[in-house]
Amino acid sequence: MTLSTPPLKVRVLARFMSDAAALSRHPDTPALVSAYLVAVTTIAGRPLRFTVLLENGALFSGLPISALFCDKHGADIPPAPQPLSIAEAQPWSCLESPAQILEYELLRDSRVWVRTPRFENRACYYLFTIDYHGEGLAEDPEQSKSHNLLVTDRGELVAMPNNYCLFENEWFTGKLDGFPKWLRRQSAYYRTE
Repeated sequence: MTLSTPPLKVRVLARFMSDAAALSRHPDTPALVSAYLVAVTTIAGRPLRFTVLLENGALFSGLPISALFCDKHGADIPPAPQPLSIAEAQPWSCLESPAQILEYELLRDSRVWVRTPRFENRACYYLFTIDYHGEGLAEDPEQSKSHNLLVTDRGELVAMPNNYCLFENEWFTGKLDGFPKWLRRQSAYYRTE
């Protein structure tokens, strides 16, 4: 399923849009190309795939999250950054379709602390959420996940589930002091009569 995303100015690593031979024939091609995020595609069991509108007018689809960088919150992106692996940037694959894009007003531009098995206490900012609504894994209380699209302090885009994130803001949570010890072991199906 392909979903329109909120417009977000990004930069795309050129090597994800061409092969090394083509790039060597055009040595003046910058490592990062300006673009706007247009859409995201979710396929069960696969990583997210992004579509961007390039500054030359081309629409480019199928990019992994590792190809995208953003300086929305003042990230200092080097001229030729090293991308995260897809597993670092998105630890869990897409669950299933249908899905939807949500922009939680309460979380808009919140600082987010991310802790995963690959890195701890990475500073990020909230962009939007991808939520899944199928009748398989998305409905299973033990497997249900959403992806929060975040930008790290180094400009990388990452898609993290709720249980890897702590959201911080001045007016409600204040300054956070470490991750709470909640377990992600929900197994109940909630129903009405």
